[in-house]
Amino acid sequence: MQVDELLSILLADKAFYETSGGGVTLSGGECLCQADFCTELLRTLKAKGIDTAVDTCGFVPKESIDKVLPYTDIFLYDIKAIDEDVHIRCTGQSNKPILENIKYIDALGKTIEVRIPYVPEYNSDQIEKIADFLSTFKQVKAVRLLPYHNYAGSKYKALDFENTLPKILPTNEQIKKAAAILHPKLTIPITGI
Repeated sequence: MQVDELLSILLADKAFYETSGGGVTLSGGECLCQADFCTELLRTLKAKGIDTAVDTCGFVPKESIDKVLPYTDIFLYDIKAIDEDVHIRCTGQSNKPILENIKYIDALGKTIEVRIPYVPEYNSDQIEKIADFLSTFKQVKAVRLLPYHNYAGSKYKALDFENTLPKILPTNEQIKKAAAILHPKLTIPITGI
């Protein structure tokens, strides 16, 4: 799909964006894997007066961030762990570029909403470290605590793939405890609880 094709679909809802105070969010997978396309789309949306957001895990080259930065109103940013070994165990990848990129976005003054996927026995010991890390930021305006769910399990089954997803779902008590750890260190809204 070309930018113009997608733009005509998105602009059909312009009245809705204007009356709701919303806009267009680019997400994925990882939308910044197609940074040039995203940049052109975001640039055009901003020229049309539409608010924009980029939903990213941050595991992209800094150059991808630089491309979309001028045309992005808010970054919706995932933080799964602070300890690199925990992040590698959970995702198979280092979190070094992720943590560096969020510092970079914050230093450049762009608004950020952090999303913390909470997975018991995977990153539950990271919540306090995440709170400490985020407490130093100036542009993080909200944190969304996302309780892990196993909705994708049926997709694994339908595709006849081995389901490697965690089996343990968080309880309401675990989510409340995680929120209680975040609250005293962060003076911003924490949602999802």
